[in-house]
Amino acid sequence: MKALDADVPELRMAAASALGKLGETSAVPALVDALTDENPNVRIRAAAALAQLDHPKAVPALIERLSDPNGEVRMEAAVTLASIGTDQALAALLDMLDDDNTSIRRIAASSLGEAGAVQAVQPLTDALTDPSSAVRSAAVFSIIELLSNAPTQQSHQIRDTVVSELENSDRATVQPLVEILVEST
Repeated sequence: MKALDADVPELRMAAASALGKLGETSAVPALVDALTDENPNVRIRAAAALAQLDHPKAVPALIERLSDPNGEVRMEAAVTLASIGTDQALAALLDMLDDDNTSIRRIAASSLGEAGAVQAVQPLTDALTDPSSAVRSAAVFSIIELLSNAPTQQSHQIRDTVVSELENSDRATVQPLVEILVEST
C-alpha cells in the first residue's frame, strides 16, 4: 500500500494491480484515494483493482470517476460499478444511458452487461433504438452478455425478461435477436 504513494507512476500502477490480485480488502481506502491520482493510468489500475476486490465502499468514489476527463478511466469505473452491482452502482450506470454524450451512453450500455441484473434489461432494450449505432451495438452485446453470464438461479428470469421486452420493442430493430432468444436454450 505504501507504493501507492510512490513518486513514479509505474510503481503506483503496479501497487494498485498487485493489491487487486492479492484480494487485499484492507487496501480499499487507499485504492479509493488512488482514483484521484494525477496520472490517468494509475486511476485506471485503481478502478480495475477495486473491481477485483468487489467492495461496495468504493461505489461513491467510482461514481465520481464516471465524469473523469479521461475516457478510459470512465470506462473502467463503469465496468467496476457493474461488477460490484449494488443498487447505487446500477442506478448510476442506468442514469448514464440518458446522457447527451454518445460516449457516456455507450460506456453505460457496454458496462450493464457485466451487471447480471434483471433491472438492466429494460433500459438496454430501450437503448436498441438509440440514435447512435455504437450505443445500439453496445446494448446488443450487453443483452447477449446478460443472457450468457446470468447466474443459474436468475438465468430463466433474465431470459424471459429479455424476450418480453424485445417482443414489445420495434420489431424491425430486434426481430433477429428475438428469434435467436426464442430458439435458444
